Amino acid sequence: NLEVLILGKGQFSDGFFHALVDCPVLSKLDITESNLAAGSPEIVVCHDRLRHLSMTKCRVIRISV
Repeated sequence: NLEVLILGKGQFSDGFFHALVDCPVLSKLDITESNLAAGSPEIVVCHDRLRHLSMTKCRVIRISV
């Protein structure tokens, strides 16, 4: 079971953020220097147990939590 996920320098689509639902114990997500939701104006992060969300130096238009 994944509790902490740290990602850097990548490209993550909207599907990646929808897949987070399959990680029920995830409590911390850190993303740095990444391109988020290429082609989509908004990222939706929907996760009941996520307590810490950090996005640093990322390219994204809008985030909905």
